[in-house]
Amino acid sequence: MGVRAGEPIVVNASLSYDLDLPNVIGLEAGLSYVWSCVQSLPTLSTTCPLTVDSASSGAEPYYSLVANVNGSTAEITVVISSGRRSASQSISIAIQPASSPEVSVLPDSSHTGF
Repeated sequence: MGVRAGEPIVVNASLSYDLDLPNVIGLEAGLSYVWSCVQSLPTLSTTCPLTVDSASSGAEPYYSLVANVNGSTAEITVVISSGRRSASQSISIAIQPASSPEVSVLPDSSHTGF
């Protein structure tokens, strides 16, 4: 995933669930969240190239950040726990200069079927 410097980012883990608790998700299922962020490129660093939004407590299923450092890549990890069990998931976010062009890929409208 890529974002431009200065853009807000929200990582959402609210649809997480416990297999032992059918039909409930996220905080309603009693899940707890611990978020972390490191820089993975251009060099590995424990300093996150994203700024955490002051509204993000870190214990919520949402993590709000703002991209800061052009040319870097952040790795955001969430550890989700329920009792003694836990699972983690990570996402890499490449930060591009604010002036980077936005590119969209659209389907070829001349082909309507197979």
